[in-house]
Amino acid sequence: MVRIPIRGRIAAGAPIEAIESVAPEGTEDDPEHGLTLPRAQAPEGTYALRVTGDSMIEDGIFDGDIVLVHPQPDVEDGQTAVALLEDGTATLKRIYRDRKRRKILLQPANRNLQPLSVDRVRIQGRAIGIYRQFD
Repeated sequence: MVRIPIRGRIAAGAPIEAIESVAPEGTEDDPEHGLTLPRAQAPEGTYALRVTGDSMIEDGIFDGDIVLVHPQPDVEDGQTAVALLEDGTATLKRIYRDRKRRKILLQPANRNLQPLSVDRVRIQGRAIGIYRQFD
């Protein structure tokens, strides 16, 4: 088993300010502070972010879910990633490169929303799973 810190929130909608808030060590196993998961589900370095918004609902990622993120500086086209924008905001979207226009498309998984086209992003990590708690 391994302890995964919840480091804050990530927008699945309009990008939000990227703020990292690491839960204190030794807190109870509670989704507000951190998660304890089998090592096979959380490779070394994995962290978690609480999702806010509905842009990824067609991929089964809902408002209030906790997304597990494996830190890595790049992803393949079509993978879901935490993208840090030039203005300091961050969002969770599928990443596609439009090489012809030299743009990066941040594609939501919600047919009611349009992709965001940007010149640059800094990939913070790839989404590798979600945790959802039922009341």
